Amino acid sequence: MRAVAMIGVICIHASAWGPASPYVSVDLISRFSVPAFMVLTGSLLAYQYTGRSLGVPFMRRRLGRSVVPWLVWAPVYILFDFWIGVLSARGASVLAFVEYGAGHLWFLLLIPQFYLLFAVWPRRGSWAVAVIAMLAQSALQLMRIYVVLPGWQSQVVLSFAVMIFPFWIGYFAVGVAAGRTLARLGGEVWSDAVRIRVAVIGPVAVAASGYLLLNLHYPSSPYAKSFLTGTGAFLNPVLPVFMFSVVVWLFGAAPLLMRAWSPFARAVNVLSEQSLGLYIVHPILLWFIGRWLVGAVDSTGAASAAGFGAFILLTLLATMLVVRLLQATPLAVTIGTPRRQLGLASLRLAGGRRTAQTS
Repeated sequence: MRAVAMIGVICIHASAWGPASPYVSVDLISRFSVPAFMVLTGSLLAYQYTGRSLGVPFMRRRLGRSVVPWLVWAPVYILFDFWIGVLSARGASVLAFVEYGAGHLWFLLLIPQFYLLFAVWPRRGSWAVAVIAMLAQSALQLMRIYVVLPGWQSQVVLSFAVMIFPFWIGYFAVGVAAGRTLARLGGEVWSDAVRIRVAVIGPVAVAASGYLLLNLHYPSSPYAKSFLTGTGAFLNPVLPVFMFSVVVWLFGAAPLLMRAWSPFARAVNVLSEQSLGLYIVHPILLWFIGRWLVGAVDSTGAASAAGFGAFILLTLLATMLVVRLLQATPLAVTIGTPRRQLGLASLRLAGGRRTAQTS
């Protein structure tokens, strides 16, 4: 799941280089990726730490994968955006950039809120908590686009909600419930027969929910048109339906494919292991590659689709290389990973260590 979600994040940023049609739809469909990361965060925390005490080492490790990278890379992206002309030298421009989380790094400020929340998360009734949290999240997302609030409340809900935990709490709660269920059952929930059924039927649910996501525009909402775009699109009330259909499909199909084709499994495991670094670093590589491929992507028909596919693949491979080089240096801490020796053997070992993951 982490591997597919990371590719989705790259698709979001790459879609801005193509014509509005069809890449507005690509952008919206790819928005499942960050909610999927949130579900995975809750799932991994619950799976690894259920029944264990959470102390200073837990928080130090978790902040080392979120706040520390943000503190390092926010200045890097300020300088980079100066260089490419996105930011001006005016203090207000820089302040606004930081206020909104420093571009795509906003997610690194959202995640620590859930690390703190996990320390006081209910130990029982995980699925009941998940249902309540999902209903609360959906209510907040609908309120955001329908209810006219006064003054600063309106600004917080419309402009900053994407960085505030209540608007994501349902995803995290479902992840926690799933992680605790997996821990209780020893990591195996479905038989291969069930997985095959999910793999076959899943695309129907994905297609149906994707169609709903693309075609439900909330015509009576005073805010949907302006505030369900960009990062605000992550708070689309219909997005959970699409995201969970993708996640369930992957949970069923991915292990079958990974067991059947070991090279694919190794590639997915390496991509998953590097996902945090890829998330942090990829916009820089994407900008350089985009300047080279913009003519192909910003065309029509099959040429545009081929150019976009090449754009995604080259960005992914180039970023994986850069992340692997960073991991081999003391700078590994800046992307939230331990330092690892350089070499193809280490990549294979890194993949082998994660064979239990589905994606």
